[in-house]
Parts: sequence; C-alpha cells; structure tokens
Amino acid sequence: MGNLISMAASEGSRLAMIGISNSIDLMQQLVRPGAVLHRYNMKPRNIVFPTYLRDQVSRLVQERLDTLPGPVFDKRAVEFCARKIANATGDMRRALEAASVAVDNAVREAKKSGNEEISESASRLVSMRHMAEALNKVSVGIGSSNEHVCTIKKLPVPQQLIMCTVSAMVGENLRARGLK
Repeated sequence: MGNLISMAASEGSRLAMIGISNSIDLMQQLVRPGAVLHRYNMKPRNIVFPTYLRDQVSRLVQERLDTLPGPVFDKRAVEFCARKIANATGDMRRALEAASVAVDNAVREAKKSGNEEISESASRLVSMRHMAEALNKVSVGIGSSNEHVCTIKKLPVPQQLIMCTVSAMVGENLRARGLK
C-alpha cells in the first residue's frame, strides 16, 4: 500500500487512488500526524454521498422485485424495510441484504411446514414477520430478540457487568470522536 501511495504522490504521476469507505472518520484517521497520507503530505478530496431516503429505498427494492415473474413480497414488508433502513443507515446494500434474508426465512418456514410447493396465494409471500426477522439479523437490532443481547444475558452476572462497562467505555470513546 505504501508503494502505491508513494507512486500516486510522485510529481507527474498519472496514478489516481480512489477509496470508498462507510466510515465517517476514515479521512481524519488517514491524515492525522504519523498516518500514511500525512507522511506523504497528501491532502485527499473527501466526497460524501447522501444516504438513501425511504422513498428511494422502496422504489429501488420494488424495481428489483418487478423483474421477478410474480409477486414475492407483501408490499407492506417492502415499505417496512425501506422505513427501517432509511431511518438507520440509508444503505441500499442493507436493504437488499434484508430482502434476501427475508426470502430465506420464508423458504425455510415453508420447508418446515412441509409445503415446499410454490403457491400463488398471499400466504406464500414474504411477510412483515419475515422482514422483521431479517432486519433484526441484518441491522443487528437492539432488544431481547437480538442474538448478541441473548448471548450476553446468558453470561454470569459479573461477566455481564464487565461487558456493560466495556460497552459504556467504547460508547464514550465514540462520542468523543463525534460518532453516535
């Protein structure tokens, strides 16, 4: 990596480096004293792309679903996904991942019930429940249904206290860096 950066920083170089990150403070980390870009006296341009809004997420997911031969999702499930993703991250990849996990949940449930045949009835659509489970898994939601929370609750009380203390310390550190 250092070689690429030095080649890009060389005078007359035609090499352009483009990086994409979901981290808000990546640029601050790379240009801080002693960091890679600081050592080469590089001042990168930081372009922030806005997150997707609810209507955009809903429209894009629905466009993907319209290419299928028939209805797969309950329309309310798509809207629910769009609202949750737009309110949380606005990351379209998460919305598509949630849709994929919701389909897997619906298929798994159909196989458990012994009805592996594809039916065109509304009961075979990916429902709100399937989407809620998928969003919880994809977005690592908080609450008693989150597998991480369940794992922590299974720990002995002293270990739970340690985990809470560490979480509080990490949270304070993130707030000091301007993150939620």
